Amino acid sequence: MDLTRLKMFCAVAESGSVVRAAEQLHRVPSNLTTRLHQLEEDLGTDLFIREKQRLRLSPMGHNFLCYALRILALREEALNMAKGSEPAGNLALGSMKSTAATRLPTLLTQFHQRYPAVSLALSTGTSGDIIERVRAGTLANALVDGPINVDELNVFHEQMVLISSPELALIIQPADAFWLSPQLLLPRAL
Repeated sequence: MDLTRLKMFCAVAESGSVVRAAEQLHRVPSNLTTRLHQLEEDLGTDLFIREKQRLRLSPMGHNFLCYALRILALREEALNMAKGSEPAGNLALGSMKSTAATRLPTLLTQFHQRYPAVSLALSTGTSGDIIERVRAGTLANALVDGPINVDELNVFHEQMVLISSPELALIIQPADAFWLSPQLLLPRAL
């Protein structure tokens, strides 16, 4: 679908006149008329009801206008995003619930303050589910745990660090400790 034709269609729809739309777009009216007919042929339907000196949208034209305006707006958004020096647009982020609840609130607040033009959508789930959603393209990035054996993804590892009181026995490996609660880590000796 030709974006120039969509732009011409929207201009004629908004002005109700090929002549006025041609003036706005700095084109000759015959060019707009030809392009509108081509668009209608491509779609296989009349977008306008043609009267003596006026055009008005057909019922299908009203419906199509909504889509045409959205397509042109998305085009502008994509161009601005690509040209802009600041990040903009939509960012779909996935996270485990625990990470989303404990580590992300402050970071996401700071991110939004720094990049207000980014619309962030956060989805939570299990690591396996989130990884699959990144692979499927419904999430752009994700924070997950566990071994990740997916060759087609870029994986950045973060080392987990465990700290404990100096009074507790030395913890060298996971088997040296066990969890009683999320807030309390005790050595195996107790």
